[in-house]
Amino acid sequence: MNNIHKGGCLCGKSRFETYAKPVANIICHCRYCQLRTGSPFGNILYFDKKDFKFITGNLKTYKFITESGREWKNYFCSNCATIIYCILEVRKDNIGVPGGLFDPPTYKYKISKEVFTRSRANFIQNNFCENSFETSSSYKPLKDDEDRLKG
Repeated sequence: MNNIHKGGCLCGKSRFETYAKPVANIICHCRYCQLRTGSPFGNILYFDKKDFKFITGNLKTYKFITESGREWKNYFCSNCATIIYCILEVRKDNIGVPGGLFDPPTYKYKISKEVFTRSRANFIQNNFCENSFETSSSYKPLKDDEDRLKG
């Protein structure tokens, strides 16, 4: 089976390839994912760093610290602002790639986990998979978030 999968941003200037199946495919309903995607949840496929290659384009970065005190860094296309990948301190050996960026047909991989269901949009009636959690195993808040970030 060919495990090379290509993808990229909205404008097509930033492109990448992955060379293996993801180590995890996670649906996340946290407020950070809702805000970074502008949708009710995020879908991130995590790959070992060695299995991801950024091919072309210019990226900018945006870094923030979660209420658990952990760093989250987004790498996005400098032209159209599509987030190409992210690196989370809690998954520092992985590259996280938004599931919708892969060239069609997309969503080839089974969802492995669903997290932060406590802030799931009320119109999403069912879990995406059996491994669904109200928060996540790495969630250990050190501070209280602003109201707009609470979920």
